[in-house]
Amino acid sequence: MPESKDERLEYGKIREERRREWAALQNPELVTTQQALQILHRKNGAGFSDFMKENNVTPQRHAGFISANFYVKEEVEKLAERLFLKGHVFTRSVKKSYKSAEKPSPKRVTFESMKDGKWTIEEFIEAWGAGDTSHQVESLISRAPSILKLSPLEAQQLLLLLSRLGGPNFRITGFKYDKVYFLREIRKQVKDDNERRKLAQIMDSLYESTDIGVFDPSLLVKILYELMASKPKSRPSAS
Repeated sequence: MPESKDERLEYGKIREERRREWAALQNPELVTTQQALQILHRKNGAGFSDFMKENNVTPQRHAGFISANFYVKEEVEKLAERLFLKGHVFTRSVKKSYKSAEKPSPKRVTFESMKDGKWTIEEFIEAWGAGDTSHQVESLISRAPSILKLSPLEAQQLLLLLSRLGGPNFRITGFKYDKVYFLREIRKQVKDDNERRKLAQIMDSLYESTDIGVFDPSLLVKILYELMASKPKSRPSAS
């Protein structure tokens, strides 16, 4: 069952509150994207990070909040003052582009260059790079298409975690949802009692042994259910 709008707002509110609490404790003090938008009296966050870069305020990413941007509070406040003194209209600035006579060399795809909600498996594997785990990662995404709904950086973190199960844990620091949120999502999304119990056991094991609890409960449950339902059947013994 799809999560309701109220539940999405609830999860979003929890994440934003946690980000604000953490940002306020940093030195220098940081603000979240939502706080920066408020300081600059902007309502639309589209292209906001590009707007800030153009005004020499660099977005920051931190390991505990892999899909969120932060800004130094003092820099945001100084930018707001400069723009106010200039009578600047708070709309997204657009730079003029000039075509080069030379054909630009193709840029390497990175997780940072991929667009949230619009990335493909092919782009992800190119950013992941060749290695022993690339085929495993490609298989995981193919079996669980809901992974594509994560931001590229979130997907990278989740797949680093899943591809290392049974070995040294990949650690993800950050706000961890209470297990009850995941179990509630399992009850909502899975109708069959046997499948519900199996998924609850998988979720319980992963929650206790890894940092998987940092991911959005509704989306993570969808991903784990897709992986469970698509698990390859073991081949019969040749003997």
